[in-house]
Amino acid sequence: MHWLGTRWRRAASPYPSHRLADDGLLAVAASSARNAWAVGFGVGTLAEHWDGTSWKVVPTPGCCELHGISILPSGRAWAVGTTNTDTLIIRWNGAAWH
Repeated sequence: MHWLGTRWRRAASPYPSHRLADDGLLAVAASSARNAWAVGFGVGTLAEHWDGTSWKVVPTPGCCELHGISILPSGRAWAVGTTNTDTLIIRWNGAAWH
């Protein structure tokens, strides 16, 4: 959902696995109206970017789930989650997740 200042509006997001039950978004953060990230799980970790118009899937390293995300004013971001056996921490450097 996207807050428009006076009401909520549904914003469609992609389902990379093509099955609603296999994809889920667990956290969202935004640094501006044109820069937001949502993270969760799909076929491996899932990150989707909002550019002010639509959500698009952005490739991420790692398997399993991302549980949280934080974005700096610069647009750089950090996401945390889990793999099958470990904690996963990845960062967005402005061009790719590492």
